[in-house]
Amino acid sequence: MTVTWHLRIGRKPTGLILRQDDHYPGMWRIFYRDMVSDIANLTRAKEAAIGWVRPRGLGSEEVASWNRRQTPAEASPVHFHQPPVSQ
Repeated sequence: MTVTWHLRIGRKPTGLILRQDDHYPGMWRIFYRDMVSDIANLTRAKEAAIGWVRPRGLGSEEVASWNRRQTPAEASPVHFHQPPVSQ
């Protein structure tokens, strides 16, 4: 399952996403426009992400909020077999 956090400032989505690192469980990266951060724990990544957005003029007085989204991992294909027909 893939977990991402999406940052909003007030009612405005920022386009900034936190995504769990593929190689280091429990560590996160910030994705914003063409920038990608180093890995950090979730608390530090959230604090740093808000710092990335606020200096760019996106609602310095408005409240930052996070929306967590989960995407299920790809499941293996399921094959249904019909039971043998009895006569």
